[in-house]
Amino acid sequence: MKTPADYVNPYIGTISHMLASTRPEVMLPYGMARSTPVVKDCGDYYCNDRILGYPMGLATVMPGKGGDFENTLDHSREDFRCYRMEAELEEHGITVASTVTAHVYVHRFTGADALRLDFSGGEAEEEGGWIRIRMPIEHPSFPIFQYVLIRVEGGAKVLSCEEGRWVLSSPADVCILGAVSYISFEKAAESMEKETAGKDFMRIAAEAKAIWDAQLSKARVEGNTEEKKTVYYTALFRAFMRMTDYTEYGQYFSAYDGKVHDGVFYTGDGLWDTFRCMHPLQLLLDPARHRDILESYNLMYRQSGLMPCFPGFTGDLPVMIGFHAASLFADAAAKGVEADYATAYEGIRKNAMEQS
Repeated sequence: MKTPADYVNPYIGTISHMLASTRPEVMLPYGMARSTPVVKDCGDYYCNDRILGYPMGLATVMPGKGGDFENTLDHSREDFRCYRMEAELEEHGITVASTVTAHVYVHRFTGADALRLDFSGGEAEEEGGWIRIRMPIEHPSFPIFQYVLIRVEGGAKVLSCEEGRWVLSSPADVCILGAVSYISFEKAAESMEKETAGKDFMRIAAEAKAIWDAQLSKARVEGNTEEKKTVYYTALFRAFMRMTDYTEYGQYFSAYDGKVHDGVFYTGDGLWDTFRCMHPLQLLLDPARHRDILESYNLMYRQSGLMPCFPGFTGDLPVMIGFHAASLFADAAAKGVEADYATAYEGIRKNAMEQS
């Protein structure tokens, strides 16, 4: 029997008539780890046939055989769900399966004899069976880094090291996990332990599916056709892709002041669009979580001095017309959602009356 997560088709919307197309992504609701194959980008995911790797945060991993890591991707051999992806790579018959936790990328490769790690611009080191990669993120005011902690189940030998690229030996059936943090390697290790310890790939994927089933069941539909259920649950899935929860077990890094804070923090929002439908829907279906989202807007205001218009991970990106935080908070107030409206009004007023 199909569950709501089974109806989600992440391919819908991956060819676009305008702007950039969406990507099929394996993720959790609001999740930080978001997995989609890294491709030689032609602009629309479904038109790509050259696979470059699979994400480990900003780094990538690519399975290979006989020293060859070149692979084409036949989308007819790919099965994408919101909680798990499986594919067969044509050249060497390597099969790939991917899933995630909140902060960890999990990939399983079958039929490979080596793995290539790509981390251009970053730094890598290996110690005690762990690989640590630190990736810089461009910011005009202060340094930001993404910390990727990688574990290859069963261990792996480093075969070669080049600048920005390592090649590792691989068993024929291997699972590789990459925990991501914007705070430290120690915080990445905490996520790895809490989210994956004692779990194999299938259990992690099953837990991801259960999380999506619970989330999508908040607005279930009955009757109608299977096709329309697919459209409905896919749209609902996309409504929970933003914002991104950057909280790492009680702490978060904020690029709005370059500091690590205690608390909960969401950012990454195209508010120019999302204030119309996404946020009003989330306010109805996820009011407790949305209180944290509203408070995150206030946090961004306090930390930067302005209420954000189009908040991204590296800071506000005021790339569109209008200022829609006012609508966001007004809708929440009309729905009776508890929030710090005094601080929100202070920030909204400052943007309207004092911003140069």
